[in-house]
Amino acid sequence: MPGSEQTPLFAPTLSTQTPSTDTLPDILVGPLLRRITSGRWVMWLVASRDVRLQLKLQPESQPARHYALEDAQQCVWLGRHACLYLIDLELESPLPTDMLIDYDVLVEGADGEVSGIGQWAPWLCYEDRNCPNLVIASDHRRLLHGSCRKPHHDGPDGLVRADSWLESRLMDSEQRPAWLLMTGDQVYVDDVAGPLLRAIHALIARLGLVDEVLEGATVGDSQALYQSANSYYQREALLPDATSNAALRERFLVASKNRYSPRPMLRIT
Repeated sequence: MPGSEQTPLFAPTLSTQTPSTDTLPDILVGPLLRRITSGRWVMWLVASRDVRLQLKLQPESQPARHYALEDAQQCVWLGRHACLYLIDLELESPLPTDMLIDYDVLVEGADGEVSGIGQWAPWLCYEDRNCPNLVIASDHRRLLHGSCRKPHHDGPDGLVRADSWLESRLMDSEQRPAWLLMTGDQVYVDDVAGPLLRAIHALIARLGLVDEVLEGATVGDSQALYQSANSYYQREALLPDATSNAALRERFLVASKNRYSPRPMLRIT
């Protein structure tokens, strides 16, 4: 309850019993497209186990193209049942621009059966289609912009409106945006609704995600964060009490500069 000094209702740990991967879907998150050009396909997804992936691309009125992804992927385990697949595929034959292109990610299940997005994530497909599509624009004629999101804010969700707008123009290659630009704070870690935090903590336990060391915070690691009486409704009390965050900002900016190379913004799918 707000203002309570009681121990948090839920504190996930790696020792928490997590279910077998048989009770989890093969794909947990994604696919999220990061950079799509005529000659390059960059995306990521999270799976609950080792999976074999194949990419299927079908430009409008052209034969389908199939790509095995073993040599184009990197795998990073985030926990017992969460593996991040980073895929960067160079395309030998360029894709056309200003044309609808259907794409599908085929996953081989533990039973050997192969299924596409229409089977394992039908909510990603519009209307009666069995896979998503995109357009590689030849110019920057249209931009879709989004800003800060806070699920418990008393207002409509802009991305839901954007999704409806895209669905109404699904087969119109001229109207499809060339870019999706997200600005502002995408996650408010100091202002998260209690029910959402409860769901997040339950998911951490279910997937067996690894703990994190929290440098510069008033708690040492994620376990200390979960155990804190301020974990749910007084998270601002856990932030460093400093008049200036210049040193922290410099640390993050330098780390980001060293770790990530500049990339174009997301393309809309």
